[in-house]
Amino acid sequence: MNAIEFVVKTSEIKVVRVPKPTLPKKPSPNQPNLLVKVVASAIDPSIDKKFHKLKLPDGFFVHSGASPLYMGWHFSGIGEETVGDDCDIPVGAAVFGFLEYSPMQQQGSFADYILVKSKECAIKPDSVSFELAAAASTEAITALQALRNVGRLTSGKSVLICGASGGVGSVAVRIAKLLGASKVTAMCSDREVERVRAEFQPDAILNRSQCLGDPIKSTGEKYDVIFDCPSAFASYKYSVVSNQMGRFSGLSCRLNSSLDSSFLYLRRSESG
Repeated sequence: MNAIEFVVKTSEIKVVRVPKPTLPKKPSPNQPNLLVKVVASAIDPSIDKKFHKLKLPDGFFVHSGASPLYMGWHFSGIGEETVGDDCDIPVGAAVFGFLEYSPMQQQGSFADYILVKSKECAIKPDSVSFELAAAASTEAITALQALRNVGRLTSGKSVLICGASGGVGSVAVRIAKLLGASKVTAMCSDREVERVRAEFQPDAILNRSQCLGDPIKSTGEKYDVIFDCPSAFASYKYSVVSNQMGRFSGLSCRLNSSLDSSFLYLRRSESG
């Protein structure tokens, strides 16, 4: 099969021929139980652009670092083969997900085939293309879980989304509207204000340089939900812009791999 390899010594990226991966005959709970024929892969700008560094800002390695090094994490495809009794994905099912960001990771989704644990992916909705599913496997679902599951954003509530120009923040603006938020306020840097206004159409937009500080300056409004995508500040520093029973949701750098829980570990804080 074909795969895209990153050559650490030279920083060269090339297509190589490698053996098709095979499932273990009797997988343990921590081993893959699903062979996926990859249809689409998506680039993660925050990680793939810095692939040669192989770690997140907190020093957590996202790949084994062993040569050969295969690129890519996000994927969608077809379940081609399963093994074991605990695999709940039927053969032939369209799936999407992402490979675990882990120092044990040796695969890359920029390949014809990958091995995954069934709990690391989900059935792709028929109405969603393979390309869109691959692109949404982390950022979109992270935003959905942060707003709906952690922030408990429902119809009629207001929300402040900090970092609204990024991958998670930009889709969070649209998701907040779909969840029925009464007012969606986006916060981003000065250079991104017009782009966020035009592309994502929040109800209001704030220039980060004018609103953030230590402590955070009051924006003149209070919000039911605050979603800090870049985790710029601790939750208590948002108290001046939070309603008494407001909820806070932020993202940490340590990543999780299971679609049936949070894609990113979300920290939560409630007041009142």
